[in-house]
Amino acid sequence: MTVLSISFIICLVTAVLIAWILPRAYQLPAIALFTALYMGYYAPFSLVILLLTSLLTYYAYKLIHDHAIAAAGSIAVLTSIFLLAKSFQNIFSVNFNQQIVTLGLFFYTLRQIHYITERHKKKLPEHTFSDYLYYLFFFPTLMAGPINLFPEFRRDIHRRRFDPDAISLGLERILYGYVKIVVLANWFVTGKMTVYIESISAQHISAAAYLDCVRYGLNLYFQFSGYSDSAIGLSLAMGFRIVENFNHPYLAENINNFWQRWHISLSKWCRDYIFMTVISITRKPILAVLSSMMVIGLWHELSPRYMVWALYHGCGIAVWHFFQHFKRRLPLPDYFWLKKGVAVFSIMFTMNFVILSFAITKSSSLAEAFEVYLTIFSLGK
Repeated sequence: MTVLSISFIICLVTAVLIAWILPRAYQLPAIALFTALYMGYYAPFSLVILLLTSLLTYYAYKLIHDHAIAAAGSIAVLTSIFLLAKSFQNIFSVNFNQQIVTLGLFFYTLRQIHYITERHKKKLPEHTFSDYLYYLFFFPTLMAGPINLFPEFRRDIHRRRFDPDAISLGLERILYGYVKIVVLANWFVTGKMTVYIESISAQHISAAAYLDCVRYGLNLYFQFSGYSDSAIGLSLAMGFRIVENFNHPYLAENINNFWQRWHISLSKWCRDYIFMTVISITRKPILAVLSSMMVIGLWHELSPRYMVWALYHGCGIAVWHFFQHFKRRLPLPDYFWLKKGVAVFSIMFTMNFVILSFAITKSSSLAEAFEVYLTIFSLGK
């Protein structure tokens, strides 16, 4: 089932109705049950994994006296399952419906690691196993995020009230998401822009190769941010406010700022649980940055090309940090138009740095990506 199918739209409407028409005591259990039934139909193996890991991550902390061992062991199990699922995804993606196993797994695994870590730090509010299940079996964020956090979710459990204005705003946000997916991504980028690129590919090979990277990046942004808008809107219509996931990333003035605007929930998760962990152990910010980006690459795909893509962005962030120290020695004159010009140049430079990275991820291999770069930078064609 795709988000554009009638069946999925019926699921959206059903989720909103379940959230409000039942007596309050039954609303959250019904939402969780609806999510479980959805997973049971479309992804039964993923449902089993989620049920078992939910029991593990909640009760290991209670049953194992050494809480550090309980936390480390739970995270090790989750990481192993994640890596096995990624391997499974790569091996069987052609001949098998991989969603039967992987639907939602790459999102709920990060939520569970967040829960374990914050519980070990004693930063979670008092809660029950039911609260934890409501958090994990939350339909709006099941498939494509954002990676919402447990404390905020539990707060909304007790604060949510029927609010027609919030429901209206949520439905409006869902509509915006569908406009991004259907009109901007599918019709304009995949349809019209692809036709234009093909029409100039014979006479302008370099321009066509570059524009194909632009096409890929725009489609990725409109699709993913459209899914996020729909998830945020559906959550709002059900009485929950979850984190924004995109904030005009292509207007970022540097690559560090880009990753504060693109897939914000994943970037924040890596900052909190990878970057801060590595830097606290090694005291080396560059190593922490590279580690975070490698995890982001691994989260997307277990492959050499995504590792190279992660290294590309990690090195870009490292160079940007180094440049900040150098820039202080070269203060710009305090001219308004000069500052505006530098800001525009920075946005264009960052945008192109990101666009060129898509040559790696849109290609099926590193050799093909290398050919794309050779084509783009073949002057005079």
